[in-house]
Amino acid sequence: MATNATRPRIQAPPDDGVRLTTGQLAERWDLEERTIEAWRNRRTRRGPPYIKLPDGRVLYRQCDIVGYELRFRIVPRRA
Repeated sequence: MATNATRPRIQAPPDDGVRLTTGQLAERWDLEERTIEAWRNRRTRRGPPYIKLPDGRVLYRQCDIVGYELRFRIVPRRA
């Protein structure tokens, strides 16, 4: 079966030091916070890697988010 799109192999950019909260990530992706929390709390391995701090806060490195987004980027092939 032929396909008209490819998924290029792209690595995440270097760490830029920027961290996002679950709320900020939800806003970026136009999702409910609880959706991202569910991905994180289930054993589905969905969503980008995260950092859980000793005080319970969860942060996402922006470079990991960009890398995750790039994994799902589809580049249409030219006819």
